[in-house]
Amino acid sequence: MKTLDPCTLTFFCACGNLSRRKLIPALFHLEMARHLPDHLVILGCDISHYEPERWLGFVSDILRELHGAKIDEVALQRFCARLHYLAIPPGDDEAYARLQKLLDHDPNFPPNVMYYMAVRPADYHGIVDKLGAVGLLQQKSGWRRVVIEKPFGYDLLSAQ
Repeated sequence: MKTLDPCTLTFFCACGNLSRRKLIPALFHLEMARHLPDHLVILGCDISHYEPERWLGFVSDILRELHGAKIDEVALQRFCARLHYLAIPPGDDEAYARLQKLLDHDPNFPPNVMYYMAVRPADYHGIVDKLGAVGLLQQKSGWRRVVIEKPFGYDLLSAQ
């Protein structure tokens, strides 16, 4: 099997419904099966301010509720060791500059970055524009990818 590049998975709307119900449990499932690359760092971004312990508690609570007493504590510890959080509140013009400083200058974050949009379709454009404005889409020292979660367009049949 091919070894995957070290990568930072940065996902937006980290506290939202899609992240709570699908993304975080799916990533944890991969952790339990040891299918996540060793050098994968996960950075959740959302509008709320969380201290690191509170963010880890938020994620742990989601997974404990899902798995109950059968949760794999060792896998949970490994998973939590990968997790980081950054608040990007609306109207905070410096938030994307802080993200840029973190991703481009902190050695704890691999230079290959995937931005995962677990946000409303109306928010994609603004986030991608702000990433571009601070240079976070430039592939200077590693690759950069944007993943759009939800479909584009409208279902014209259901609108009638």
